[in-house]
Amino acid sequence: MIKIIIKKLGIVLITFLLSGCNSDFHFDVFSSDFFLKDNVTTPAEMAVEISSCTSDSLEETKTEILSMFSRTSNAKVVGCETEGMNSMLLVSVDAEIASETSNFDLMIFRNILPDLELDGKTYEVSSVRPMISMDFLKRVETVMENNMQSLSYDKVSLTMTLNNDEREDIIISGYNLWVNGEPMESFRRQKLARRQKLDFKFSNVFSDLVLNGNGPIAFYVGKQK
Repeated sequence: MIKIIIKKLGIVLITFLLSGCNSDFHFDVFSSDFFLKDNVTTPAEMAVEISSCTSDSLEETKTEILSMFSRTSNAKVVGCETEGMNSMLLVSVDAEIASETSNFDLMIFRNILPDLELDGKTYEVSSVRPMISMDFLKRVETVMENNMQSLSYDKVSLTMTLNNDEREDIIISGYNLWVNGEPMESFRRQKLARRQKLDFKFSNVFSDLVLNGNGPIAFYVGKQK
C-alpha cells in the first residue's frame, strides 16, 4: 500500500518540476496573413519542461498537459527532447490570427495601420500582437497549483518565425528583441526578401505583459501596395 501511495505521489509531483518548469511558446507565421480580414489558423508549438522523456509516468504527464488546451487548439504531443539536464515535451497546436476576436488558446492579433511611404513606394502596414487566452492561462494555473507551483513570466518564453510569402520584399520593424539570435534595441524598416524568414525572440517583460492579458506589439510588418 505504501509503495502504491508513493508511486501516485510521484506521478503528480513530476508532472512539472516544482520550481523549474519552463514553458516555451513558438508561433510560425506568414506575412500575407497579417493583411487579411478573416481569421486564419497558423501552426504553433508549446514546449513544456518535464522530469524525464523516459519516465514511467510519461503517459500521465502527456494527458495532464493536453487537458489544459481547448478543442480549438487541436493539441497533439509530437515529441520529447532532452538537452543536457532538461527534458521538454513538445505539443503541436493551432493558433489563430485575428483582427478583432478569437476563442483560441493562442492568438495573434493584427491591426492595419496608416500607409507608409518609403523610397518612393507605398506600404500597407500591420502591427502583430501575440496573446494567450485568459481561460487557457487559468487552466494552466490550476494544473500548476495542483502540483504546488505558480505561473511565472521568467519561466515563459515566446518566439516567432516570420516567413515572407509575398511576391516582393517586405519591411519589418521591432524594438528590444532578438532577431536571428542577435539582440536588437531597434530593428527598424529592415527588408526581408521573398521566401526568406526571420526568427524573433522576446524579452521577459514582453512575456509578463502577455501573461497579464495585455497585447504588446511584437513587431510591425509592411508590404507593397
